[in-house]
Amino acid sequence: MTFENSALLTESPAQYEIHATLLIEETIASDDRLVLKTLGTPEGSGGDPTVTIYMEGATATRLEVRSTPSALDERYVRKDGGNAEFADRYGFVDRGNRAAYDWTVGDFITDLVFRDLDCSGIVPAGAKAILFKVSVMDDVVSSLFQIKNKDHANAHNSSAIWTQIANVQIQKEWVCSCDANRFVQYRGTISTFLNIDLLVKGWFF
Repeated sequence: MTFENSALLTESPAQYEIHATLLIEETIASDDRLVLKTLGTPEGSGGDPTVTIYMEGATATRLEVRSTPSALDERYVRKDGGNAEFADRYGFVDRGNRAAYDWTVGDFITDLVFRDLDCSGIVPAGAKAILFKVSVMDDVVSSLFQIKNKDHANAHNSSAIWTQIANVQIQKEWVCSCDANRFVQYRGTISTFLNIDLLVKGWFF
């Protein structure tokens, strides 16, 4: 184990090397890990700081970064391959204790046509899927409400809920993948629903 401090990171391009001295040559197996932990405290004003980490190796590399503040947080960055770009964060983010639904019946057009639902105001860039809670009620049975990925044309890929008893609310939770812009699509049968309540409970990276 080794511990070493780098110089302060500034806006000036520079190379900071952190290294450990090995007494003998070591063979790194495919299931071994080199662990590098960094902690930074941004100071001053301005936009969000950006730190770029470069890696090189003779074979495929994987970089996994746990971000603050939960070092602190359960989100990850991972990249398999030979370049320095980060991609594909993994894990579920709980949105927290919500006090109201994000969309209600007046926000939906129910004409049996799939229509766009923009979740980008809630779900951050990079999310792959969204956890929804849905609640519907109608004064007739078999009224249908569906959600699917906008990129999926086939309705068989949708999640669906039907009213089973008139004037009785029914609830369900769905995980629905989203496109890169965090859009999904919904569809409802041609009916005047009494309630369609939809809530984003969280999302997956």
